[in-house]
Amino acid sequence: MRSSLLDQTNNSSLGYTYIPPPMFTDADTEADTEERDTGGCITAPPRRKLRSTSGFLPGNPEKPHILPRICIICNKKKRWSSNKRTRKTVIDKLSQCQTLTAGKLLEAARLDNLTVICHNCTQIGRLSQLVDHDCSPNSTPDHKVTIVEAPKSSLLPQDDKAAQITNAARILKELASNHKVGTQIPSEVEEATDKWMCHKLKQDKSLVTIKTGGRPTYIQRVVMSQRSDDKSSKCLASSGMTTEKSMAMMRDCSLAWNQLRKLRRYMSGANIPSERAMRKTQKMLLKDNLAGETIKLFFNTNAADGINGMKLKETPFVYVKDIGAMILDYLDRHDQQGTLTWHNGVIPANEIWIKVGGDKGGNSFKMDFQIVNVAHPNSIKNTVVFSCFEATDSMANIRRALPPIFEQLSVLSTLKWRGRSLRVFLFGDYELLNKVYGICGCNARYCCVYCLASKKTMQLPIAERGPCLPRNLQNIREHHQLFLEDGARPSRAKDVSYSIVNPSLIPIETDHVIIPTLHISLGVYKKLFDLLERACHDLDVKLFQLRVTSQDHEEGTNFDDQIAAEIQRQNKIQQDLTEKRSALEQAEEELPLYALRNNCDKMDEAFRDTATSVFKLRADIRDLEQDALSAKLTYATGPIASALDRVLHDHKVQRQAYHGKAFVGNHVNKCCEPKLIDALTKVPPEELERQLTDDMSLAAQERLRRQAFQHRANFREVFLKFADVHKGINHALALTDEDVLRIDVSIRELLRTYRQLFPEERITPKLHLLEDHAVDQLQRFRVGLGLLNEQGGELIHAEFNRIGRVVQGMRDDLDRLMAVMRRHHVSTCPEVL
Repeated sequence: MRSSLLDQTNNSSLGYTYIPPPMFTDADTEADTEERDTGGCITAPPRRKLRSTSGFLPGNPEKPHILPRICIICNKKKRWSSNKRTRKTVIDKLSQCQTLTAGKLLEAARLDNLTVICHNCTQIGRLSQLVDHDCSPNSTPDHKVTIVEAPKSSLLPQDDKAAQITNAARILKELASNHKVGTQIPSEVEEATDKWMCHKLKQDKSLVTIKTGGRPTYIQRVVMSQRSDDKSSKCLASSGMTTEKSMAMMRDCSLAWNQLRKLRRYMSGANIPSERAMRKTQKMLLKDNLAGETIKLFFNTNAADGINGMKLKETPFVYVKDIGAMILDYLDRHDQQGTLTWHNGVIPANEIWIKVGGDKGGNSFKMDFQIVNVAHPNSIKNTVVFSCFEATDSMANIRRALPPIFEQLSVLSTLKWRGRSLRVFLFGDYELLNKVYGICGCNARYCCVYCLASKKTMQLPIAERGPCLPRNLQNIREHHQLFLEDGARPSRAKDVSYSIVNPSLIPIETDHVIIPTLHISLGVYKKLFDLLERACHDLDVKLFQLRVTSQDHEEGTNFDDQIAAEIQRQNKIQQDLTEKRSALEQAEEELPLYALRNNCDKMDEAFRDTATSVFKLRADIRDLEQDALSAKLTYATGPIASALDRVLHDHKVQRQAYHGKAFVGNHVNKCCEPKLIDALTKVPPEELERQLTDDMSLAAQERLRRQAFQHRANFREVFLKFADVHKGINHALALTDEDVLRIDVSIRELLRTYRQLFPEERITPKLHLLEDHAVDQLQRFRVGLGLLNEQGGELIHAEFNRIGRVVQGMRDDLDRLMAVMRRHHVSTCPEVL
């Protein structure tokens, strides 16, 4: 029975080794036992050996305690392991020992639940029943038993375990109190109590007080030194730091693999998964769907090796092999994670909405897709780049690099996911949309992607001219054919093909091309702010003129003429810059396209004339920019105009210094708040009042005050109406008919006020999109355009810049871009979110 119980309890890996003392006769003291050297005393049996013969009692002066070569608990041999940091091979320690002195008698509830069979009489029952049972009188008593069935204690409820512990104490107390003095305690009970005591010592992990009426004994407590990976796995499970979370940490903290190794050494307690496990998970998530190559793309150059200002250069290009399969795979993963949504009925139950688009940011052009059926479609984590090349987004480069990508996009609308059809939308800035649908430029006569309205027609209110003819894929093909039949001359496109000079690149109908509301808001607000800044500058000029006149005490000076001439010169410079930049952009588009169609080494005279005009335009623009810097009266540097920047700074709004002092989206949101609108529009009258002096005439002061208050009223009205339009279209909420009607009224009021207050200003293409096409899309999709617009495609550039800084040490450009794309794709996996 003893051996069978030991074998069964060893399998539980309690981590203790029992060193039994000599058997005793009763509960008398040790001194009394020594005095009984004759008669009536049962001779103590010989000392039982440990299961490992190499163990000795602690404190034994004969030999020190030697740990066995084979662990007495798990029967594992010593193993050699390599330290990765020191690169040395060491022996893993099997165990450490600690000696405790305690009494007997604990454990039996668990053992009492064991069903055993007696070897002698084959009686089956509980252990406590068979310990002292009477076997058949015809045979020799033999109390060895074999375990028949063990209870699954790990599956028992906590209350049952507590009841078993209580039952154990009761049974052991009964066995201890009922044994006769002078008789030997059954060895089975000793083994049971030893195991129970070891179990309790392991559970509590603290000082254990054992109250027993028996003699003291030696208990050897063996503390196992677990393997490092076992510790890591347990700590890992308790902390929840999975490989997916570790990769999310790498993404959010912008960590390289080398930095993660250093972090793992400093944070050993965090138990970050191994690099091998993380790379294996990364490979599983990527599924070998990325490909990369180097292609020749066009770049502007002034070097001697260039051909008429252009040169071909090997450029890394990374793309996804199968975009449709990748989208379906992402949908499966989102469904497993439970992150798919239909936005409370905005998206039909039998449809999946997918957005595709692109944008140039930094030194690379990226195309990406977004699944709209998630909670935050415009999030960086939901924006998946499927092609990227490090060059400008000129039409020539797009046509050299992206035709295979466009072929994959053309079949997306034919795919189905679990019986649901895919509805594909196109997003992007206005310049990209013009290139995709073959329009010669944003400043063309017929520059609208959605209709055939000319710039002259756009200046009229829609109530006077009515809606224009729509533009679609069919008439784009027809107009391009007319352009080819006319000789493919871009200068004739406005007369023969409604400004169409190229075929459409993506077969997505224009009614599924989302209006770029982000760029519309940025452009329209900048236009209004520039008008306010110009009005403040005019007040500064008049104030300066009034000061000079009052100092000279003469009304007949020529200062008025000088001021007027300087303002006229500045306006002429700005107008010339705008026209020449537009002409240069169109010419630079034509040069690489011509080189793409012909041999770069054999250029005809017409091409050389175009190249010469490009060089001349560049030189003229440089001269005009120098003239603008050398102006005698610097624009917007007066006290009133410069106060606008101080107000923006106080409200933590900053204009971009290197992008024409444009605004970013979050700052436009701030600028649409009534508090900031009031602060900006109060600048002209308040700052003017501070600059007026007593030596100025009262009539002149009164004229300036009236103008300043008029500017305040006008711009406050137009800014508030723009804020209504901006908040009405740039959101992702479902819309009712009343909401659409309210937005329609707000847009019409904004355009009416704009035309009334600024009659000399032209209606830009962005204002035309608001007036003619925004309401149509709101009625069609019944949701704010913030759900479908280009915001996510704009945010991805900052993410790529962060990832690029992590892998900037890689020498090969293609390897570096591949590493950026791999890290980006891992960070967008639904499992890593």
